[in-house]
Amino acid sequence: MNNLKFGVCLGDLTMSANECIRLGPKIETWGYDSIWMCDHLIDIEGAIADPYAIFGYLAALTKRVFFCAAVSDCQRVHPSKMAHILATLDEISNGRIGLGIGAGEAMSTLPFGLPFEDDPKIRLQRLREYIEVIKKLWSSTSNYPVSYSGHHYTLNDAWIDQPTYTKPHPPIYVGALGSRTASRITAEYGDGWMPFLSSPGYYEKRLNYIRDHAEACGRDPESIEPTCWVYMVITDDDKLAKKTLSELAIFCLAERGSLKHEGFDLSEFPSKTHNFSRLVVSDTAPIDDLVNAASRVPIDLVKKMHAVGSVGETIEYYKAMITVGAKHFIINPCASPDIEGTLELFAEKVMPELKKM
Repeated sequence: MNNLKFGVCLGDLTMSANECIRLGPKIETWGYDSIWMCDHLIDIEGAIADPYAIFGYLAALTKRVFFCAAVSDCQRVHPSKMAHILATLDEISNGRIGLGIGAGEAMSTLPFGLPFEDDPKIRLQRLREYIEVIKKLWSSTSNYPVSYSGHHYTLNDAWIDQPTYTKPHPPIYVGALGSRTASRITAEYGDGWMPFLSSPGYYEKRLNYIRDHAEACGRDPESIEPTCWVYMVITDDDKLAKKTLSELAIFCLAERGSLKHEGFDLSEFPSKTHNFSRLVVSDTAPIDDLVNAASRVPIDLVKKMHAVGSVGETIEYYKAMITVGAKHFIINPCASPDIEGTLELFAEKVMPELKKM
């Protein structure tokens, strides 16, 4: 499968900015295709370095790997500035940067006095406009300024003087969980789809929805690259695997659709209270509620959504996701007690097997 790609997500847990810089060139040497980073000010996992500063540094230390945030929050940075940042990095990296963008969450806004729109419909309306404005600015020049009038953004004969290296523009990866509106935005504007955790069955259902809508919009469905976020720990220690899965169960609640699709009863977990987008890290009560709720998610179901286990089990996980359409894996090794060892082992033992498919 020539178009199968594997990337690594850096920056979570105890991975400092300098550790990200140290690992970046190794990731390229090991044969990975891309490097991703979350774009939060704070997180329940901690240690979130600024992705764009890291990408600029790593662009000078690498030659081949692609960089993308997973994902930036359209509430915190005006689209004109984001367009400028990405265009600059696009030149610095010789076309190795993408825009990963999503509707945003409360944890990186409310503690800093920034507004958080609680209504997801309005957040998604803002996301749609955000992408439209960025694409307009990437096409602008002083000779061809652009204008835009939306509910959230306005341009009046505007342009940015930093052109993009990539034509027509850097690829746009839209963060879309279970929302049909976010999926439609992906189908209309996205060059890539970036969901969070997912069981194979639910992943296939959502990907088919995106592809059907893309076709209805006159787009080639195959032009939208389906990514797949993966927490990965490769181990032969069954106790460690079970412990890791029980700890990762909390993230399964961020993708409620997969749980529902697999027949898990969500009636005790109302979306208003068990919702990652509304979490504020300083408020421990909702996080404690999520931890307690996660303890009731069956381990077998958690295992469907994570690559945790032996080399053989890891291969089977990826094969299942490839079969339902995943083409670019964003591997997060932060839960592993040996991050480098896990990434090296995957590159040596797992990646070659998968690329034979």
